[in-house]
Order: sequence, then C-alpha cells, then structure tokens
Amino acid sequence: MLVFVLTLSVALALPDGASPIERCAYGDLSACEGSRLTRKSLEEGCATGDQTKCVSLGIHLLQGADFDGEAALALFSAACEAGVASGCTNAGGVYRSGGGIPPDLDRAFTLFERGCGSGHGAGCCQVAAAQRWGRGTPLDPDGSAATYRAQCDADNACGCEGLAFRLREGRGIAKDEDAATAMFEESCEAGWTPSCRTLGMQLEKGDDVERGVGLVAEACVRGDTYACVIEAGYRLDGGGMEADPEGSHQTVTDLCDLGIGYACRALAGRLREGKGVAEDKPGALVAFERGCELGNASACQSAANMLGRGDGVEEDEEAAFAAYHRASALGSRSALRIVAWRLLHGSGVAEDREEGTRLRRKACVLEDVKACGELAEQLAIEGEARGDLQPGIALLAPHCDRGDAYACELLGSLLTPSRTEAWFGAEETRGDLAIGPLTAACDDGRGKACELLAVRLRLGMGVPADPEGAFAAAERACEEESRNGCLTLAWHLDHGAGTPADPDRALEIFQRECDDGNQIGCWQVTARPWLTFLDRWMAP
Repeated sequence: MLVFVLTLSVALALPDGASPIERCAYGDLSACEGSRLTRKSLEEGCATGDQTKCVSLGIHLLQGADFDGEAALALFSAACEAGVASGCTNAGGVYRSGGGIPPDLDRAFTLFERGCGSGHGAGCCQVAAAQRWGRGTPLDPDGSAATYRAQCDADNACGCEGLAFRLREGRGIAKDEDAATAMFEESCEAGWTPSCRTLGMQLEKGDDVERGVGLVAEACVRGDTYACVIEAGYRLDGGGMEADPEGSHQTVTDLCDLGIGYACRALAGRLREGKGVAEDKPGALVAFERGCELGNASACQSAANMLGRGDGVEEDEEAAFAAYHRASALGSRSALRIVAWRLLHGSGVAEDREEGTRLRRKACVLEDVKACGELAEQLAIEGEARGDLQPGIALLAPHCDRGDAYACELLGSLLTPSRTEAWFGAEETRGDLAIGPLTAACDDGRGKACELLAVRLRLGMGVPADPEGAFAAAERACEEESRNGCLTLAWHLDHGAGTPADPDRALEIFQRECDDGNQIGCWQVTARPWLTFLDRWMAP
C-alpha cells in the first residue's frame, strides 16, 4: 500500500481507535503491516459471507495502489442484493464518480434511493444531493431541502450539513446565512468532520483566520482528505500558517497517488501554473487526466481546456470533447453546456444540432444560467420562433427575478432595441424592457451590464437619453473592470457628457487601457492631437 505523510504545521493526533489503514496512511510506518493484514482479514471475512466485511473491503479497494473500481463495485452490489444498505449506497457512489467504470448518474440515484429506503442515512443525503443538482433525477431544490431536514431531524449529521448548505444558498428553503453558520458549528461540535472543514474554510476567508485554519487542519488529521488538500493550499503560500511549499506539494502528490481525485486536480493546477513547483504542463495534463479517471469532473474539464487550447500540450479537439463529455456524465452542468456548444458547431465531434440543442436545454433546466442565455439567443435567431423573444424571456426572467445578476445581464443583452422593435412593432418599441434587468445586474456589480446600460442611456436606445445616468453606469462599469466600460467613461469625460469635461482624466484612462493592450485606447492616445484639431476646426 502506498504511504503518504502529511506534514502539518500544528501538532494534532489521530483520533482514538484509528484503524491500521488510517495510521499507515497518516505516516505511522509501524502500522503499515497492520494495514496489509487488515486487507487480508477483510478478504477472509468476506469469503465467509460476511457482507459488512465485503463492503469494507470494497472501500479499501478504492484507495491507493490497491485501487480497483470494478472489483469494489462487484462487492458493493453483492452486499446490496444481500440486504446491506451501505452496499447500495457505496455502489451508487461508484456509479456516480465513475471509479474505474463509465459514470451512470441514473443508476447511482436508484442505488442511493435503495440505500436510503433500507435505512442508510448516507444514502438519504446522497438522494438529497442528487435532487439539488438534478443528477440522475429531475432537479428538485425543495425536495432536496426537505430530505436533508428529515435526516437532520433524525440526528443524521450529513443531513444537518446538507441543510446548512441549502440555508446558505437559499434554494428550496429561505436563505439564512447566520442559521447556516450556527448549524455548521453544531454539526462540527457533534463530531461531523466535514462540517468542521466547511466551517474552517468559511472562517479562514472571514474574520477568524487562525481558528479557521486550525479547524481545517484538524479535519485533515481526522481523515477528511478534502480538508488535507485545502490545508496543503494554506501551506503553499503561508495562508494562516507557516509556508511550506515543498511539504505542501508532497501532500497533494501523495494524496493523488492514494487515489483522491480532487488532490490530483490540485496537483495538476500547481504543475500547470508553476505554483510551489517547476511549471510542467504535460505533467499537469497527466494529473488532470488521473483526477478525471478518479471521478473528479473539474479535473476532466481542466484537461479538456488544455487539450482544446493546446496549452503546453498538443492540441487535440477530439480528446477535448471526450473529456468534456466525461465531465458532463459526472454531473458538471458547465461541461454539459460546452458539449452542447461543440455539437452545435461540430468542434471535436460531428455536428449534431438537434442533440446539441437538446443538451443545451437540459443544461438550462439544470440551472446553468449561461446555457439559458445561449439557448435564448439561439431561439431568437433561428427556428420557427425566430424573432419571438418570449421563449428567451421565459428562460431567463425567473433566474433574474430570484436575484441572479448574471441572468439579469443576459436578459438585458437579449432585449436589444432592434429586437424589441421587431417584436412589438415600430410604433410600440419597448427598449425599456432591458433597462430594469441591466440596472439590477449593474447594481450587483456586473460590469458588462453597466457597460450596456451606459450605452443605452447615452444614446436613448428605447428610452429617453439620460447623460447623467449613462455617466454613472459607465463609471461603475469601469470600477468593475469592464474594459469597454472604461472607454465609455473616458468618452463621457472627454466630451463633458453627463459630467463636467475632464480631458486629462480621459487621456489617463485611454493610456491605461492602451497599456493593458486595448487597441482602441491606443488609437485614442495616438490620434488625440488630430481629434483635438478637428474638434476646434468644426466648432462654431
């Protein structure tokens, strides 16, 4: 069995009763022989028909050098058929993550339901998670929250943690971030390690870095491998603890070798960017592909990005499509949207507009707002409903009404004056339909929305011209680092539109944009003497 040693910057001990496998994994070399004996004992117990031993053996086979997803699935499935609820849940986990087999979210959900129905609380939490994200079952945020609440009320810690996430998110239940934090605290105090990690990550980003880092580190020592990856990230750059780039890199490397998919993703990210280690993009691709094989959808997507762009590796559009497709099969909504786009455009795969449109619609139903925006644009320009904006409005307005600023931005972009004029007729133009969504998105910090709002208000596109409002929107767009927003702001300052003229500040903005590579800014700087001459020549 592979051994990995976690170099923690705080002295923490393994919990009482840790198994030889756990002690060996966490650096107790004297326990490694016990780990091998443990596997032998599990094999012997399973051979006698003890299905709980078979489940434990299956879990063992999903770790490190012994990794064998197919064998683990066979053990879990047999245990499930024999009436062991945890076998059903674990079999569902293999189908969900694709550990050595093609992922199958439908079968995974069926097995989670079976485990839950047989009294396995972890299976019920997996049912709730699938309901929330529409993985193997229709999207049902309300049902997800109800399932988590029922499990929490039954003193199932994973149910309380899941309910806390829903409270923090505000889907399927009223948003209450204070209640969510309190629930993470209670769950952590009750001994549920993942809640300690989540609470620690929240505190580290807030006003109690020391406690937050300590909670994450303790969760790692208790066996939460995701916490170990997060803790290694803190040690990479000294975030809340002593910097240890070499030890940090060793931790994620060893965790990846142990078969932890998100550790492989973290390792790959470091190799790709040269963080704490020499840049190695081919090595990064190998690590991303390993993480993808282990069921990490984000790793699949990152591998696809590298292959599709030829980022330090040979460009391979077909391999990129295959990686995106696997990520979508693992439940990534953004990957599903990309697969749809590639099918619509024949990128890395034969063009199939019907299937591409179906998958784009599916991604939208799963609440990928960008997919909804792309589908809205597609419906507005093609098909039998060409020119009818109502389908697009129906896709985006509910998300905008719930406060999704990106959806409001997309809705405002969809409702161009030319489209609304064509839709309503020239005598009943409703360009103002876009102003509300764009304003809401701009107020929430969407720079692109502020930029669009500034242009419409300045030119009076569908609404009376409002130079002051346009200037305010352009200023906000520039603050939010919208490049064209800064150019619009400079134009207002240069011409005194909606604000007192300030050509010096305008030139400063144009020069800054030029220095950042914006050719329009460069043209404004270079042509400025001629523009000034023309302005004076044409002045009355």
